[in-house]
Amino acid sequence: MDSDSLFLGLDLSTQQLKGIVIDSSGQILLETSILFDSQFPEYHTTNGRHINGNTATAPVLMWVEAIDLVISRVHGAGLAHRIRAISGAAQQHGSVYWNHHGIEAIGNLDTQRTLREQLAGAFAVLDSPVWEDSSTLEQCLRLEVWAGGSAELARISGSAAFERFTGAQILKVKDQNSDVWSCVARISLVSSFVASLLAGTMTLIDASDASGTNLYDIAARQWSGVLCDAIDPNLREMLGGDVTMADQVVGTLSPYFATKYGMIECPVA
Repeated sequence: MDSDSLFLGLDLSTQQLKGIVIDSSGQILLETSILFDSQFPEYHTTNGRHINGNTATAPVLMWVEAIDLVISRVHGAGLAHRIRAISGAAQQHGSVYWNHHGIEAIGNLDTQRTLREQLAGAFAVLDSPVWEDSSTLEQCLRLEVWAGGSAELARISGSAAFERFTGAQILKVKDQNSDVWSCVARISLVSSFVASLLAGTMTLIDASDASGTNLYDIAARQWSGVLCDAIDPNLREMLGGDVTMADQVVGTLSPYFATKYGMIECPVA
């Protein structure tokens, strides 16, 4: 790797999106944070989320805007053209519900328009359930029944049913509104959502985050047919079918970011 090469790391947490640029020796050249409440007051979040009783959600379009903004800051610092790889992390257990338009839209983005403008109609659910949500006790009990009891669910997925885990959240989305559920084409976790935006295509969920869903068979290293099919016969496909390892490259930077910010189409992991 030549000395001119730089690397971008992103972390989409509850309250902010953080970006860091390092060189090949590990020296930090840029650190930037986008605090959701102050940067995007129009979404009316408190510490990056909406709380209503024991329900906790976050506006997915706020995350979209933040990703576009952090890349623009890297460009504004004169570093974007030197980025040779991008890696990201995100809050666990949150989920994003794409519709068919969204899957198509991220691969056909116009650099003359904002990311938010183009993805305003991309999601079946505009407020994504996040890790603080504990409103799914009913759904947790059903998951345990379908698995054959809490111990069997723990054997399969690594944990007894937990309200904040994604499997129960997915089931709640289906329970709440069948019309909304019928529009869901793909489900991302927050980490794979970030990677999908950057790559301009749907990327796989990594095994470590899949293990926090109550839907992943940790011994078989695949989505559980018993648990997923009980929710919806198409759910495994909606989750991407396969999973990937956390250190794997999942795509290359989309032409939208490469062209708009003068970057190369570098690996995204």
